[in-house]
Amino acid sequence: MNSTRILTDMVSRIPRWSLTVAIVITIAILTLMPSDEMPDAMPWPHFDKVAHAMMFGALATVLVFDTCRHRPKVRLRPAITSMVISILIGGFIEILQQHMQMGRSGDVADFAADAAGAIIMPLILIPVINYILRYINDKSTDSTRP
Repeated sequence: MNSTRILTDMVSRIPRWSLTVAIVITIAILTLMPSDEMPDAMPWPHFDKVAHAMMFGALATVLVFDTCRHRPKVRLRPAITSMVISILIGGFIEILQQHMQMGRSGDVADFAADAAGAIIMPLILIPVINYILRYINDKSTDSTRP
C-alpha cells in the first residue's frame, strides 16, 4: 500500500465533524486568549495575518471536506457555504475580541486575512479533497458489494 492510500485510509476513519470541532476550538483558544499570554516577538512583520489566513483556511477546508464527505467530489454550494461560515466565524471572533476587554482588539485587517484564507486555501486544495473523497467513496462502495 503506498503512502497516499495509507493517508486517505487514515482520513476516512476520522469521525465526521471531529476535525472541524477541533479546529474551531483551537482557533477560539488562540484568538481569544488574553493579550498578556501572547508572544511579544513575531518571526516576521505581519506574521499574525498569515496565522489568521492559515487558521481560517484550515477551518474552511475541513468544513468543505466534512460537508462533501458523502459525495464523490466537492460541490459548489457546500464549498461556498463552508467558506462563508468560516468568514462569519472570523468576523464573530473579531467582534468578541473588541468587546471582551482582555487586552485584545478587533482588527479589520485580521478579518480580511481570515476571509482571504477561508477562500483561497479551500480553492487550492479542492483537487486534494476530491482525491480523498473519491477514494473514500470508492472504498465504501467496494465494501458493500457482494
